[in-house]
Amino acid sequence: MSDLSDRTSFVFSDPSGRRWPRLRRISLFALATVFVGVMLFARTLFVTPQLRLPLTLRQLKGQLKSLQKANPASAPKPVPTAIPLWEKFGAARKANKKSAAASIAVVPRKAVAGREIHLAFYRNGDPYSYASLEQHAAQITHLCPEWMAVVNGMGDLQIDADNRLAKLTAAKGIALMPLLTNLLGDAWQPEAIENLANAPGPRQQHFFHNVLAALRSAGATGVVLDWEDVDPNYTDKIANLVSNLADALHHEGRELWICVNPGEALDLSVSDKVIEKTDRFVALLYDETSEDEAPGALSSRPWFEGCGKRARLH
Repeated sequence: MSDLSDRTSFVFSDPSGRRWPRLRRISLFALATVFVGVMLFARTLFVTPQLRLPLTLRQLKGQLKSLQKANPASAPKPVPTAIPLWEKFGAARKANKKSAAASIAVVPRKAVAGREIHLAFYRNGDPYSYASLEQHAAQITHLCPEWMAVVNGMGDLQIDADNRLAKLTAAKGIALMPLLTNLLGDAWQPEAIENLANAPGPRQQHFFHNVLAALRSAGATGVVLDWEDVDPNYTDKIANLVSNLADALHHEGRELWICVNPGEALDLSVSDKVIEKTDRFVALLYDETSEDEAPGALSSRPWFEGCGKRARLH
């Protein structure tokens, strides 16, 4: 009798029949998980991995390759400098946008007697900018620091002034022409310009007041406009805004210069009203190759001269 009792209470006994369905579900789930894992692993064997570097690292890689071609292993080794290569690249990448006076053609509104104009852009926050300015101060006549940005359609400004420049430019006899953009951080703000161009008179007067107050505080000769990514449908209204700004500046004896980008949809230099009241146009000739195109020259000589010639014809 005891033997029969031991057999009925066998450890694998399942009188209710619940264990087998549970075991089957667990087994199926485990097999499915293993199958998916095997498929994902097999996929990695047939897909070539690609390392997607950030834009700054891709630019550094290209510059290092060009330096390697210019200084092969067989050539004499260059004399080491105190500044690491990666720091030079960082400064050059920032300066490429708005620091090379050699890549800028200043087109006057009308012939002006006197010395030639040599405009240099100055980038705030770049430790090399001020040192370069001190070194080349004798070669420039006008300095354009990135100081002001239009924040919104209310005419408010973001001002990031370098207080050292007013004293230096005054001592060197350099005219200070702060840059007024619609760039906040790394993003252009076309809506700020478009809304301001459609704003009523009092709001635009508030904008003019802010610009003039900033110029007076810096002892500046005038202002340089660089408004980008703006809808060309607003060209006429923006032209009226710029024309009124020019009147406000000229009333205080200050100048208005406008940056012109070849190929940009918004070109205020085609407006007769703007041409009449703008003191100078500055052709920004440094974007022959954009970030979306294949690697190429920043501003090759034939491209630079061709753009400059077209600017003079206009």
